[in-house]
Amino acid sequence: MGEIRSTMDIIMEKTKDLTMTDGEKEDLSHRELAGKIKGLIQKFLDGITNLDRLKVEAAALREGNQDKFDQIIKDEAIKRIELEGTNKPVFTLLGNAVNIDTAPIHNVLADSEQKLGNERGVRELELRDRLKGKGISGSAVLSNIKADSEWKHYLFAIRKEFLKRSMDLKP
Repeated sequence: MGEIRSTMDIIMEKTKDLTMTDGEKEDLSHRELAGKIKGLIQKFLDGITNLDRLKVEAAALREGNQDKFDQIIKDEAIKRIELEGTNKPVFTLLGNAVNIDTAPIHNVLADSEQKLGNERGVRELELRDRLKGKGISGSAVLSNIKADSEWKHYLFAIRKEFLKRSMDLKP
């Protein structure tokens, strides 16, 4: 009578001669580190981990991977920055927990927010004029810029530009 083999036994037998290339090993290592950093950032931003605990965990992850760690944590934190939003926890994380100079990121953010503010005024005037052309006017009429498709496209473009400029900065 034949032996019944598990699926795992069959898989192990078929893959016993496969090995990972150095590039694949490096990619796997990078993804694992990025996953740990994402989790660390999210726990801090959610208030699950305090600043002191974050520093300890960040130091442990950074050991042996300093350049890679600094770049990943900067990029992952920048992705969480909201234009015209409250970003104090993200800047606290970058400045206090991992000692990254946040001034260049603040400058890029301020520039992006200024562009956004200028365009917001222009778009709101255009929307009011459009409503006025339809016979809708008065002091109680407010344009809903968030529903404007052109505004959404502009907001997306400014966000994309902010991310690119910020991530191009050295940690």
